[in-house]
Amino acid sequence: MDSVVLFVSKKEFDGYASVARDVCIKTLKKMKKKGVVELHVVTNAEMKTISKLTRKKNKTTNVLSFEVDGFPRMDIIGYLGEIYLAPEFIKKKKQDIELLAVHGTLHLLGYTHETKRDRIIMERVEDEILSFIARS
Repeated sequence: MDSVVLFVSKKEFDGYASVARDVCIKTLKKMKKKGVVELHVVTNAEMKTISKLTRKKNKTTNVLSFEVDGFPRMDIIGYLGEIYLAPEFIKKKKQDIELLAVHGTLHLLGYTHETKRDRIIMERVEDEILSFIARS
């Protein structure tokens, strides 16, 4: 089963969620990866709670990703992990929902930005994927 399972906490986020879901699917296609991603589009308050529980940071952020290692799901074959996006925060900061959906998906595929080299590689791949999405 290959898909992006969408969870949207507010009806007004439906547009963001649809765009982010399509981007996740296209990112997996471009990267030639198969699997299931849970995509959660949440309020700032929900994101703050998730950030506090998982990162010990009492603040909202734009995107969080949790690879399957952190959240194993035996009930879903090919489960890659979860991505959380906070559209209110993203809009306020004038950030790009597509870039952040790509970014979150790449984290599920093992990409990081912990070192300068990792960041350069991840940014290059993000640019390639965004170009692919713009052409498709």
